[in-house]
Amino acid sequence: MDLAQKRTLEVETRTMNYFDSKEEEDVYYASLKKTKVKASVLPTSPSPVVYHNEHPTYPHVGKVRSLKDVQAQQKPKEWIIDEFGVSGACVLLAADKGSGKTSLMYGMAAAIQNGETFMGQLTTKKRNVLIWQADESRDNLIDKFNTMGIDADIQLLMADEGFSNLDLSVLSQAVEEHQIGVVFLDSVTTLLRGNGIRMRDPEFADALYELNHWSAKHSVLTIISCHLRKPDESKKEREVSSDSIVGSGLQSAAVSDIWGMWKPTTPDFDQHFILKCLGKRNCAEGTVWNLQGSDEDFSWTLHSVGDENILPQRKQVLASAFMQTLAEGEKKWHADELAVKHGCNKEHARRICRDLFNQHEIERYQLASTGGRKRWVYAHRSFPTPE
Repeated sequence: MDLAQKRTLEVETRTMNYFDSKEEEDVYYASLKKTKVKASVLPTSPSPVVYHNEHPTYPHVGKVRSLKDVQAQQKPKEWIIDEFGVSGACVLLAADKGSGKTSLMYGMAAAIQNGETFMGQLTTKKRNVLIWQADESRDNLIDKFNTMGIDADIQLLMADEGFSNLDLSVLSQAVEEHQIGVVFLDSVTTLLRGNGIRMRDPEFADALYELNHWSAKHSVLTIISCHLRKPDESKKEREVSSDSIVGSGLQSAAVSDIWGMWKPTTPDFDQHFILKCLGKRNCAEGTVWNLQGSDEDFSWTLHSVGDENILPQRKQVLASAFMQTLAEGEKKWHADELAVKHGCNKEHARRICRDLFNQHEIERYQLASTGGRKRWVYAHRSFPTPE
């Protein structure tokens, strides 16, 4: 059944339908088929459907498991866009209206669809992309894509073409039909408002929890934009923090990562915007990227980083250099030694070593205790050879 057929079957009800399982959903749609529901005019949006247990389902659900068992089955994070979003995560991009977040999302979507570097710094994994647009009309989207010179086979769901409510069943079907690996929702605020849910309602966070679990279940990176509280006019600069998001306590807990985007009051260069990681699970909290936008073609460049940060491509170069050094002999290296050898900040070296270890790229060993914090050294990881 394609999406248009599904919308036709759902036109009789505009109320919220809750299903506790996929089997209940199948029964529901089968009953609609039997009654041959028809409509002379398609509705403006599909009937919203929320699953109570739209959660990752694995054989171990409902069982007590050991930590060692869980650790043994852990897989390294797969960064779909370097340092920004991993597969299976739900990333929230919080920014004011007119801050450029939509064009940033479009540029990111095109880079992922084509497997290209984004903003001159961020490597991407090529994936099929779906954009669900609720804040812009179809004509506005096309105008912006044309201005940006985007040539990418991206799939679209448009609010002004009948998809104005967030519906996980519609999203699941689109992902299955088109083998989607990354979904952009612009904005989740508007899509949930179509479901009768306001940002201050507890149900708003419930919907984000469902979306986060849905992303993990389908191994899809979901990037959602949201609106902010009204700005405090007494403050000179509109720096985005977790508190800037309406209902921030619940919403922040519901997603995997949060990024804030704003234009500084005193810019360092033309079209200066700041993109900052506010936490929590994957991106490094406190990461600050200084972006430069363009009024001519709505493109973006990663101009520079914050004082305590390192450019993504510089980080990749150092990571490769560290691995090469570790592979050259049996010596176990301390992060500080690697920093001196390769001419980088010692704190950056420790973070790179930590990330390489968590990605299962290198081995880590604890030195004998001399008091104080633990001391670690790193070595080349040996992979078993096939017999």
